[in-house]
Amino acid sequence: MIKTFFASAVILTALGGCMTPQTTANNPPGEVPASRIHIKEMVNPAAGPNEVKVIRDAQWGWGVNPLEFSVNYVVLAELLPGEAVSAWLPDGEYTFSVKPGNNPQRLEPRIVTLKLQKGQKHTLRIGGGEFNVTMEEVGAK
Repeated sequence: MIKTFFASAVILTALGGCMTPQTTANNPPGEVPASRIHIKEMVNPAAGPNEVKVIRDAQWGWGVNPLEFSVNYVVLAELLPGEAVSAWLPDGEYTFSVKPGNNPQRLEPRIVTLKLQKGQKHTLRIGGGEFNVTMEEVGAK
């Protein structure tokens, strides 16, 4: 019985290593389907000269529930692991936030504020899941 327990623990530990989050550099992201985009006009390149691309890390195991990505606290889209969406915005200052769609712990959204002007391109990376959401800027042109 003890041998079985330890063998199971070793196997679960080994499999746990396979369930670590993968960064966006390893896997190109898929696009968010239109059914989970709430402001369709904002994902159209004609909406503005500045692009803010949001990429959610691919994950296995925990943290596979949708995360709500918002622009100025209005939900733009719900992203699953490995998905991406681009928002096209006119010049101005914007607050981008992300939080779990189902927010059982009432976590505060993670926030990034950007001032967009003159056709800039920014990339935001979302990591974690419903219990530990992260968001950071990883690229700007």
